[in-house]
Amino acid sequence: MKRNLFKPMMDRKRIAVDICIEPWITWPLWFRNEIGDLPELAPISEGLKLEAYALNKQFKESIHDCKVTDNFYVDNLETLKKLNESALALKFKLERELGGDYEVRGQYLDLSTDGHVINRSVKASMYRRALQGRSAEEVFKVRWRNHSCR
Repeated sequence: MKRNLFKPMMDRKRIAVDICIEPWITWPLWFRNEIGDLPELAPISEGLKLEAYALNKQFKESIHDCKVTDNFYVDNLETLKKLNESALALKFKLERELGGDYEVRGQYLDLSTDGHVINRSVKASMYRRALQGRSAEEVFKVRWRNHSCR
């Protein structure tokens, strides 16, 4: 029996949209319906599409491949903060433009104990802090760790 991966999301009243910050993709949005990851079908303005592309470009320009493991890292805390601020800003802009029919699920970047970048989902408590006007640094509370594989 074939399973329809879109059916669980289509049965819900709101369509999920995931922000996926990954170095090997250029379009960071995944609509959990027939739109999928096709930017030409995304029901958002051209300006917001450009911002989505810019987020992944910013990410690619900010990371480095680790020579020891199959991971990547950033050089400093300021770079990480800027990436998280950009991702959070995109989440808010998408929510405003898409409206209540969509549930935008964001990501932020954290660090492992050896300084490698980890993608994490934005939790409800983090989102509430962001709505209170707190900075991305206060929302995500990422602790800086130097890359230790060098």
